Amino acid sequence: MSRRKVAGRKASSESAGLKNAIRVVADVETYFDIAWRRTFNVVPMFVAEYYIQFSDKLRNTLFQRLGLYGEHGDEKCREFAAEDPRIAARRAEIKRQLKVLAEATNILDQF
Repeated sequence: MSRRKVAGRKASSESAGLKNAIRVVADVETYFDIAWRRTFNVVPMFVAEYYIQFSDKLRNTLFQRLGLYGEHGDEKCREFAAEDPRIAARRAEIKRQLKVLAEATNILDQF
């Protein structure tokens, strides 16, 4: 064989090896790109699922411990939702004072 043919086969073999190496690197890069995207998309779903389960457990625990389940649950809800009489009285007093001040402002504006 001539030197040219040997050199050509050697170059061809090196070229094929380089092409295979580039193909492997490209495949590995593609794999990691897909794996990263999948992880990036799955993590928020896991977090959301955790918070949904947590909120369900929290709601059920609160309802049970506050006695909102059962026959007298409606009554308990009304008790918890009822306004404190002291706060209602304070609001009424402030509304009365506001009305008096508004009337005084009207009188002063007339002068």
